[in-house]
Amino acid sequence: MQLPNLIQYSNENQINEGSFKWEQGIVDHQVVNFNHSNNRYNNIIIQLKFTQEGEILYIYDGSILRKEKVIEISQKPQLLNNIEQIKFLEWMGNYGTNNQKIGRWTILWKGTKLKDIGGEYSQEGKKQGLWREITKNYRKNAEVLEIGVYENDYRKGYWKYIYQQNDIGGGQYCKLGIKNGTWTEICDGFELSSQIIYIGEYLDGKKIGKWNILFRQSNQYEFKQIGGGLYIQEGDGTKIGNWIELDDEFNNKKQVTYQGEYLIGKKVGRWSVNFRHINEKQFNQIGGGSYEQENSIKFGKWTEISEGFNCDSQVIQNGEYKNGKKVGLWDYQFHFRGHKLIGGGLYDQNGKGDKFGKWIDLDRMYKWNSQVTYSGQYQIGKKVGKWDTWYKDYENSLLIGGGFYDDRCAGNKVGKWIELDNEFMGQKLVTYTGQYINDKKVGRWDIWHKHHSGNHYKQIGGGSYDSREEHMKIGKWIILCDEFSDSQQVVFNGEYFHGKKVGLWDILYWCFDQDQYKLIGGGIYNKKDCQKIGNWIELDDLFVQQRKVLFKGEYLDGKKVGKWDIWYKHYNSNEFKLIGGGSYDIIGSAIKLGKWIELDEGFYDRKQVTYAGQYKAGVKNGRWDTWYQQEQQNEKIGGGLFKEGVDNMKIGQWIELDDEFSESKQITYQGVYVKGYKVGYWDINFKKQQGDYKIEKIGGGSFTEIGDCIKIGKWVEISNRFWIGKQVIYVGEYKKGRKIGLWFKMKRSFNQAEFKISRHIVI
Repeated sequence: MQLPNLIQYSNENQINEGSFKWEQGIVDHQVVNFNHSNNRYNNIIIQLKFTQEGEILYIYDGSILRKEKVIEISQKPQLLNNIEQIKFLEWMGNYGTNNQKIGRWTILWKGTKLKDIGGEYSQEGKKQGLWREITKNYRKNAEVLEIGVYENDYRKGYWKYIYQQNDIGGGQYCKLGIKNGTWTEICDGFELSSQIIYIGEYLDGKKIGKWNILFRQSNQYEFKQIGGGLYIQEGDGTKIGNWIELDDEFNNKKQVTYQGEYLIGKKVGRWSVNFRHINEKQFNQIGGGSYEQENSIKFGKWTEISEGFNCDSQVIQNGEYKNGKKVGLWDYQFHFRGHKLIGGGLYDQNGKGDKFGKWIDLDRMYKWNSQVTYSGQYQIGKKVGKWDTWYKDYENSLLIGGGFYDDRCAGNKVGKWIELDNEFMGQKLVTYTGQYINDKKVGRWDIWHKHHSGNHYKQIGGGSYDSREEHMKIGKWIILCDEFSDSQQVVFNGEYFHGKKVGLWDILYWCFDQDQYKLIGGGIYNKKDCQKIGNWIELDDLFVQQRKVLFKGEYLDGKKVGKWDIWYKHYNSNEFKLIGGGSYDIIGSAIKLGKWIELDEGFYDRKQVTYAGQYKAGVKNGRWDTWYQQEQQNEKIGGGLFKEGVDNMKIGQWIELDDEFSESKQITYQGVYVKGYKVGYWDINFKKQQGDYKIEKIGGGSFTEIGDCIKIGKWVEISNRFWIGKQVIYVGEYKKGRKIGLWFKMKRSFNQAEFKISRHIVI
């Protein structure tokens, strides 16, 4: 069912203003999901169901990820666009008599209130006063906050961005929330591997004059300029002159820029495509071509990057444009251990951009450990007849799949097919076998897997699709977990009813020592609305050989309630042991209560870090201690106090762990919190290893006393990639939270006592 009023999103991921009518039905919705098996963010499609009761259900593969009650269905709702927010984000507050938000509103994240996040609504339902808001893409590794003041629902005055407790930008809002003056902005997709900021000036909400683009790699210390250009002074946001722009997916592994000229907002003349490997200092030209001056469309010879281009997938395309459309022969080359011609084919000469004849297409995930190609025929831009799927395993090209498209040039799959998993690669050799009728999966489909060191594929799952509904699963199924790989062979066994999971579902894990799947968890979905109910044993999302973690507890209508235990098995142990847990409230709001022992997000065999303390209505209270288990010793290595009755506000003396704390990077930070903010001098301490080695102070510096977490004066900081084998520190000065003057980079080896100057950096 199409709901056109509901699926036209603005840049803020909010449904457009204008006429609105709530309609029951189901629509597809694209969201961002982090896949740990390939260590990247992917776009996936989930379903949104708008119900008669005024609810929005977020559904993925038959499971309801989130049920959200819309209080006022006459207003267009805001939709979440990443899986972590869908699973873990809850707003808490009160409504007035007209269903408007009033009073204090805060955020619950994974059952815990985020410190000081939120603000006040007036009796009219408008934001007022100081607010601390999460960005629209807030998630793990992208915990960016926006802090400032609202007046009558509009942003006013100076707003700033905070990331990893550092001020990384901001600027002024004037009347009606319009940006004005000098701004330092973050990119929409800002996160750990894509730290991009823009610096320039606004005039009445439009960019003017010179704007610089800066980037900081996750292993670097400072932002460096890598692009930018000019906007015209009239203030309509039009680009002019020479520009260096970043690729839309620019990140550590895809450092691609485009350089050329704008004429009154249109690209003209020669533009180059440039790339820098993560370990290189300079960008090198790898492609480019020309734009016509009159209408800014591509023409002539071009060399372009492929859709999935990055350090591991350096695929470029060579060919010709005519009137902005590809024509003639285009070839694909793979830059890995030399240039290799790996695919391509012909576009028609009529300038329609249609493929025809024999082609070798590349999988969009093509890279060194997933060299997948598809070969077959095109007619009028549509695949027809037999298509084969090939996989290059080391030096051998293997035919591993394929099937038929109809001959009516509709591009519909028909008959028997062997398809590859969307994340198919060396550590996830998974295929699916079954039948298509008019591009719809029907009947029995089997799932096959081969370990990268094995010789044969084995059937490990599968089930049936309903022939009456498109891609709807029915009956008994064995499916793979989203993170399935050679090191995380987890499957789910249960039943689908009209595409929704119902009844008992078992979770099984491949035991390498027993050479078989073993029942390790599971629970029940109710048939009414397919929500989890009763007792469950769930696996951690990162359940792998070195992080075997289970959660045991009870669900009520899809929400965790009562006592939940955390179990863990070390890789050289034979059994799981209870190592943590605590209680949720019993009314199904997923709020943590009482005593808890929690695992660090990066917990694994060599980083067995836990936190122990008390919750009150989702808020940490009193003393919380940090424990580190190494070999047979569980040692208290940090902690501090949370203020009673305030949203996770730290006070007094604290010892905190570095975000990447591990056996080889035992870094802690020690200092004082006042009203939840670091103040005064903080030490940076390092312990080389367990045993007789003492804790060594290797750095530190001061924060202001006014509680704004701004660094001042002389600082000695560690590098982002500091560890026992590569000990690097930086020495310099801060002024109002910004580095100034001369900074020194200093190094020492693991057996040296003193750091020595490596180079200096002028900020």
